[in-house]
Amino acid sequence: MNLRAIQAAAVANKVAKGLNTTDVPLEIALLIGEVGEAFTAWRRGEPGFDLELADTFLFNVGLAEMTGHDLHAEVERTAPHWRQPADASVPLQFGLLATRATDALTAWLENQDVGRHLASAFLLLVALAEMTGVDLQDAVERKMRINQARTYRRDDRGVPIKVTEPGAAR
Repeated sequence: MNLRAIQAAAVANKVAKGLNTTDVPLEIALLIGEVGEAFTAWRRGEPGFDLELADTFLFNVGLAEMTGHDLHAEVERTAPHWRQPADASVPLQFGLLATRATDALTAWLENQDVGRHLASAFLLLVALAEMTGVDLQDAVERKMRINQARTYRRDDRGVPIKVTEPGAAR
């Protein structure tokens, strides 16, 4: 998995679709929402769990780009010090993932190192994918193709809303 290429492609898609690329707190809130969606899909045994996990991954790499971090370099810097909890379970991993996202927000607000929290979130995602049998690279590639094919319209507040029917966006 070429993390730098995925990071660049994820943000390029956000720019092309007119999605958020500047509001870090909003993006972190959306990341936390994606963690919840992925957990719910796992808990219910839904077939789209892998794509929900890929969504979480894409929000994480998007945040790295938005905050000026090379996630590949951050992971290389963080990985030697990162340890998987001895009693790791899927729910624990999700809880830790949500915590890392919250830690990233706190770090951003306090002008501290966001990169290490995003790298930890990435490592948790990879471990979570392994624990649940998800081929994360495949899921991310499929989700990126889905996202690239989507069209959006704006609601009255300017919020992008997915359009499910081709050609319905105006």
